[in-house]
Amino acid sequence: MELTVTPAKPVIDSISEDTVYDKSEAAEPLKVTATVSDAGTLSYQWYFTESQDGTPKKIEGETSETLYLDQGQTGYYQVKVTNNDANGNSDTAVSVKSDLIKIEFGDYVARIGNKAYATLNEAVENANSGDTVYLIKDAELQQNITINKNLVLEGKGNTLKRTEASKNSAMITLSGAKVKIHQMTLDGGAVWTGNVNDILNRGTSNSGIAANGAIVRIMGGELELLDGTSLQNNVNQKEYAEAGGAVCVEDGSTLKLNGGKIVNNHTSKYGGAVIAFHSASVVLINGQVAGNSAGTSGAAFCMDHNSTITMKVSEGETEGAVIENNRTPGSGGAIWLANGKAELQGGTIRNNYAVSDGSAVFMSGSGTVNLGSTYVVSNRSAIRVANGTLNLTGPIRMNDMISLARGKMMNIKTSSYGTETSKIPVWIEGYTSAGAKFANADTKEQAQAATEVLYISNGTLPVYSVGTEVFYGNPTNIQITKNLPEEHTIMTGKELILTVEAEISPAEAGNLVYTWYQAQDKEGNGAVVIAENQGAQGNILKLGDCSEGECYFYCEISVDNGKADPVRTNVTKVIVEKFVPAKKAIEKFTAIK
Repeated sequence: MELTVTPAKPVIDSISEDTVYDKSEAAEPLKVTATVSDAGTLSYQWYFTESQDGTPKKIEGETSETLYLDQGQTGYYQVKVTNNDANGNSDTAVSVKSDLIKIEFGDYVARIGNKAYATLNEAVENANSGDTVYLIKDAELQQNITINKNLVLEGKGNTLKRTEASKNSAMITLSGAKVKIHQMTLDGGAVWTGNVNDILNRGTSNSGIAANGAIVRIMGGELELLDGTSLQNNVNQKEYAEAGGAVCVEDGSTLKLNGGKIVNNHTSKYGGAVIAFHSASVVLINGQVAGNSAGTSGAAFCMDHNSTITMKVSEGETEGAVIENNRTPGSGGAIWLANGKAELQGGTIRNNYAVSDGSAVFMSGSGTVNLGSTYVVSNRSAIRVANGTLNLTGPIRMNDMISLARGKMMNIKTSSYGTETSKIPVWIEGYTSAGAKFANADTKEQAQAATEVLYISNGTLPVYSVGTEVFYGNPTNIQITKNLPEEHTIMTGKELILTVEAEISPAEAGNLVYTWYQAQDKEGNGAVVIAENQGAQGNILKLGDCSEGECYFYCEISVDNGKADPVRTNVTKVIVEKFVPAKKAIEKFTAIK
């Protein structure tokens, strides 16, 4: 008797879905996975029909789990999965066919998953929060885009370019959304012509589009520019509310540069690359900001109101973002800062030019600049402290000039200077031959270290420190010409008179102040002030009617204007006895004999 075994029916576990492609795209291959519950062997056969109602025809030779598609071929595909028995007997085979898979090619710009759209705007409107929207080919922007959901815009190396139809506002506006852009170029349509500027490395005339908006306007939310992303060639004629050559960051919003570029943009007034206001935030981690220009101030960044800008490097990185080759006829070549904060803790600021002042940073308002490890080099008059607070937090990596407005100080909070730092010039407005203090340090060591790298560029006077204060001018020196004796003996009831003499140079540097102390031991421990005198008799200490015992005294000599470190005399031991001991006189006589 012959036994016939029927193989198990195959189960299709997964298969490619319907997909729409632009005709310029290469389609992804179709894939199927199937399983069977017995020991049978699976085989595959792919079929094709041009219409949904047509009969699929066998595609000769396509007998694997994967089918590579012909470019531009619209139609329907099907796969038959067959399970033969363990002995390979085809007459007992069991098969199952998939549903039809629609592959469509057409004229599309964007895609979400397997669905394509004629415009990027249409794709954004149909996206769900968290989706990735793909720009699948170069496209022209005919209608400005508003994004109010969290998205990733994936450009795949393609460009979205502004047209005359989209020139009257920002190309893309974020409204309470977090958006990341990767491998996409957003081009504002400017065409740079004319003589090439040696800072910008481009022409300064525009024969292309002049817009009335930035490339991206962030009205609540966050924009992150990732690798391969470029915001470029935009001319923004708006003067403030929607200013910024490439990005306008408003009302607590955030811009992150994490591998992208902002290049070759211009604004008629403020922020050739970016304007930020009303407590907005800009974070530069990696990437480039270059070739941007502003008509008034902030060739690269205009940080208005309480907005903050941070330059830092991600863990394991060393280079960070670069702000370079930006130019303005006004102030702030790289950064113009009002009342917010600039945390410069990584990256590079180089070769920026502000014709007025502050080619790296111009401090206009009450803001704070914390200059750390950002490399500042080849900027004319790099940091201008017109107002606000400049803190050197270190390690300092710069040789460019620091310019201090009249009466302004800087704060030194480090003694660490990188190998790139040799000397840092400081330009003092109101420089005087009498010298003056221009910096405060947290420690004496930091102040001393500063004197080794800082020098005054608009004068010849040296830089020196007194305690935690840093001055320019001729340093004041105090020299003790008559010190206190190591030991002094008097009889009880007599007046104690101690005298010290000192000189100050230069003689007109100030008045000497003598502060007398009584201590508990010869080392000067436990000292308390017993007299402070200034003038001709200040160098003399008189104490009447001394009691029997031992006392310790010393004098500290300083200058009334604080321009020299105090100096201290010997600690003298004063012995008060009831009478001059005869025993000592006899011993002395015996020794001579």
